[in-house]
Parts: sequence; structure tokens; C-alpha cells
Amino acid sequence: MPRSVTSSSPPRQSGPAHSDPLPPSADERPAQRRRQAAGTPGPPAPGTPLPTRRPGPSLPITRARAALRQLVQRPVLLDNTAALSRMGFHPRAQLLCAPSERHPGEAAAPGALFLPMALPVPPAPVVALSSGDPVAAQRRQVVDGLGELRAFAAEMHAEGASPDDEPDAFRKLDKLAMPAIVSALNAEDPQLRLVYAHVSVPDDRGVVADHRGFGSVEWRSFLADATPGRWRIVLDNAAHNLAMDLHVEGLPGETGRRGSVVHMSPSVPATVDPVLTAAEMAAHLRLPEGWPLMLVDVPAQKSLRSCRIFALSMALKCAADASLEHLHARQLRGEPPPFDTVEVDAELLLPAEYSSEAGSLSDGSTAASADSPATPGTPQPVGLLAHYVKTAADVLGPAYMKHAQSRTAVQGYLDGLPYGARHQPVNRKGQTLLDRHDAHRVARWPGPAARKPGPLLQSASIELKRIAFLDKAIRHAARCSAQDILPICEAMDNVDSRWRDWYRH
Repeated sequence: MPRSVTSSSPPRQSGPAHSDPLPPSADERPAQRRRQAAGTPGPPAPGTPLPTRRPGPSLPITRARAALRQLVQRPVLLDNTAALSRMGFHPRAQLLCAPSERHPGEAAAPGALFLPMALPVPPAPVVALSSGDPVAAQRRQVVDGLGELRAFAAEMHAEGASPDDEPDAFRKLDKLAMPAIVSALNAEDPQLRLVYAHVSVPDDRGVVADHRGFGSVEWRSFLADATPGRWRIVLDNAAHNLAMDLHVEGLPGETGRRGSVVHMSPSVPATVDPVLTAAEMAAHLRLPEGWPLMLVDVPAQKSLRSCRIFALSMALKCAADASLEHLHARQLRGEPPPFDTVEVDAELLLPAEYSSEAGSLSDGSTAASADSPATPGTPQPVGLLAHYVKTAADVLGPAYMKHAQSRTAVQGYLDGLPYGARHQPVNRKGQTLLDRHDAHRVARWPGPAARKPGPLLQSASIELKRIAFLDKAIRHAARCSAQDILPICEAMDNVDSRWRDWYRH
């Protein structure tokens, strides 16, 4: 049963209309007639003490009554004036159950707003596979595996998993589906040049156009061999997924070849210094010397394990963002950023990890290469690593916040924009960023082990985006060439028979 947030109690349902406008007499009232038939005395006279009430039989506890009792016994969670004001609700808001026959967006009383636990999900795509396909078995395996992943994502959305209760399966589910999703998006837009890369585990492979896979070695080879132009990258560093827009000038091996990178994290570090985190990420990239790097933290993600889908969505936004081209050109000219940034220097890294001598640990020993223990250690970064942007709104437009889960984060982002830009439409419907967020807002009730008690009011837009990506991957897998389906099948590694046991729990 969907729960709701409302600023006033809904009006009570009036009883059936009587043909006689006058009220019935006391003798005709049903309660009076029942007392007379049972020989029960009437109501006591004024001033007479009331008799002790005997406990009567309890009503049967139905599922609906149990749910209502549980709801009534909940503490008043939305009576904090400051929090309610930030959410745009009246301070006297109360939690009520929305009648099942009422549309979730329909107000039952003035000022009421009902928030469902889930949003409508489009039906799964129905695809037909050719019987004469030489790779029919592999294609069927990929399509069925993606269909299973899609069904699981839709199921978890319908169950209303809160950000704290989001299962670990999502992180691994998204990783399994990424090769097929990236292949589908590149086929849909050949100019996208989307790459899915890993920079931590050499044999952890993803499938992209013209590349068998990525690991630490493949990542550096890609930077050296990437053709000129812009590339969009989803980067998995084993702890987090990030989006990058890469601009390359010069052919591979050409003197003067250079590049510029805008690096986007879909979340803001909550418990650590963001500049220190930026230094660690910048050092982890191992960019060629002289390639400028700009780091931006986008306050979109609040859930625990959806960073890969957030990063993928932001990478797609880069393709339509012409302002990044001007930012790359400015970085390559060596001009300072036109907004507030913090210089990220290698000196910010922990002394226990790096000493002043490149390639040496603090105890004087040489660091072994992550690619081959037998090779000399990779020199540790020194000097200026990047520029960290203080305010995301200075660099990225509202489109990057379309799937942001927190309304407070959306409002904080908008406060960093010029006033005239806060109300610009972000989609074909003409919705502003706040309008779109509110249209995707749901109420979630986290479990007892969650960091915060419920209800949590958040946007479920990223959950629908995950399902939309899977739908594209299913349609692409059903019709792509054999050369495309084989590496996808290999990367998914027989997902149809293994994912339930490994990733459901």
C-alpha cells in the first residue's frame, strides 16, 4: 500500500444521505433500539461516574489492519520544521495511507501530496531471435541473461529498496550488464565513442568498440593510442565508478600529442576531505605528463551501489555538452579556470605511501609495479596533479543532476547557478530540474539497520534509468552482428546460470 505525505488529514467520508432532512428521534436511533432490546440501561445521567469498562473481544488482525497498526505506531518523523521547510512541506505534515482507489498524484485534501513507493515501469522488450543465426546459442544466452537482470532491477524497484537497503547485487548486476549496455549505446550513436575501463585489476575486462578489454595496462595503452577527438569514459577503479570526458589532440606517437580530461564523480565524499580524495583519484589515473585534469564532485548519488549507472548517465551527458569543448581548449592553452578551484598537489598524498623520491616507499624500498612484479616500480606522481572544482554548478549544467536522488542536493546545486538558469527546462516536457525531481519522487522505508529512519523521500529516476539501459542492451543483443555478440557473451561469462547464486545475496 503506498504511503503518502500530506499537510492535512483527508476529510471523513460522509454517511449515506437521508431522505428526511430531520434527524431521527432518540427512540428511532439504532443504538437506542439495541439497548432496549438487550435490556441494557441507557447512558448515565450527567455527573454519574462511569462504570469500569470490561475488555471485549479483539477484532481479527487482518493484513490491512496490521499494516495500519504498524503505521500508527511509527514515531512522528516529519514534524521537524526545518527539514519540512527544505522539502517544501507544511510543518504539520503527517504520514497517512493513500486510498488504493486514488491515483498517487491526486490530492485527497488541500495541500496533500501522496508519494508512492515505486513508479510505473514500462513492459520488458519482446525480441525475436533468428533460427538460422550461427551464434544463436550465445545470443540467446546474452538476451536471457540481460532479461533476468532486467527483471531483478524491476522487482527491486517495485519493492521500494531504500538507498541504505539497496542490495549488493546492484553493483555486480550493473557490472555484468555494462559490456552489453556500452556496445548498445555506441551502436546507437557512432559519434559517442564511449569506453568502459578498469584501472585497478589487469584481467578485469570490459568490452568496448575496437578494444578487447581494459585493465591497468590497457588503460595506459588506450591513452597512448586513442585517436584525436573527444571520448566518453566510464572508469571503474574497484572502489567507485567515475565519468570522464577526454579530449585528445595529435596522432598516436606524434610529437606534441596532448590531452585534457574532465573527471566527474557522481557523489561527494561525506566523511573525508574531498581534496584529498581528488588527489588519490588523480594519482590513480596515471595520465601522461602535461595532460591537464579537472575534477568535479557531482552531488547526485545517495544510494550505496549505483555509482556505475550514475557515471554512465553523466558520460552520456558529456556527449551533448558543448561547453566542455571550450573548457578543454582553455585547459590546453594553460589558462586558469574561470571559476574557483583548488590546486591538487601530490604533496597531499599520505607520507606513508609516498616519499619525496619518486618511485620509492617511505621505508626506502622500491614499489613493485601493479602490472608485473618483476618490472621496476612505476614512478609515483609529483607536482600539480589537477584542479578541484569547488562548486559543480560552475562547470556542469542542470542535465547532470537529472537523476539526483536528494531534493536538498538539487536545491543546493540550483543555488550555485545564476538565477536565470535555475528554471530552464531539462527535458522535452519543459520540466525544470525541481519539477522533474518531484515527478520521480518516492517514499522509501529503510530497514532497522539503515543509517537513517524512514521515510526517505528521494527520486527514483536513476532506478528507471538502469531499466532503460537494460532495455537498450536487450534490443541490441537481439540484432547485433556475431562479431559483437561473441565478446559480450564472453564478458558476461555465462551470467544466466550464475548470477542468481552470486548476486542475489
